[in-house]
Amino acid sequence: MAAIRAVAQRKTFIDPSIAGSALLSGKMAEELSPREMEVLRHIAFGLTNREIAERMFLGEETVKTHVGRVLAKLGLQHRTQLVAYALKQGLVSLEEL
Repeated sequence: MAAIRAVAQRKTFIDPSIAGSALLSGKMAEELSPREMEVLRHIAFGLTNREIAERMFLGEETVKTHVGRVLAKLGLQHRTQLVAYALKQGLVSLEEL
């Protein structure tokens, strides 16, 4: 019901079950390198590894490595959690998405 109410009020709803340890512990983006931050922002915009690789002029395997490092550094398990993290930390805004 909370999700329906939020959407009806033109708000965003993120299910707490997708919140990983980085979201709960407050791990900050300062732990990430500039390249990892760039990859994280691209993930938040919904780009695939291939699309990120093309935009950043990298190999797809290199992007996969960056994604894995970002997940590990933040203690997260999947890309959906990275999107929630980026939103919560203000790395991207809903208006940008």
